[in-house]
Amino acid sequence: MAVRKRIWTTPKGTQKEAWVVDYADLSGTRRQQTFDKKRDADAYHDKVKNEVRAGTHTPISSSPTVAAAGRLWLERADEDELERGTRDQYRQHLNLHIAPFIGEVKLGQLTHAGVNRSCLSPQRPA
Repeated sequence: MAVRKRIWTTPKGTQKEAWVVDYADLSGTRRQQTFDKKRDADAYHDKVKNEVRAGTHTPISSSPTVAAAGRLWLERADEDELERGTRDQYRQHLNLHIAPFIGEVKLGQLTHAGVNRSCLSPQRPA
């Protein structure tokens, strides 16, 4: 696992730079995440290092969306043969209160602050 600086030249001759975090996930697959600032790359490196060590890391690229995870939650409720009213309430919560606001967010990107920002914003869907 490493943080490194990447410098390249665009076709127009402009020189650009970025900070890259290279690491192997739990399955041994090589992953990369790019950042504009070194401090952001270092913070991500530390976070991923701890998550990989704890066995809890899910790469953002392979993480499902909140809506997809919600559909799995509903399927599991059906498989477990929960009461019809319980399943109806789960479906209502997902469709009315969760998916419209944070449904497209990947689980790997989900944060408490992001959920609060999405749910408290004045641009709520009609």
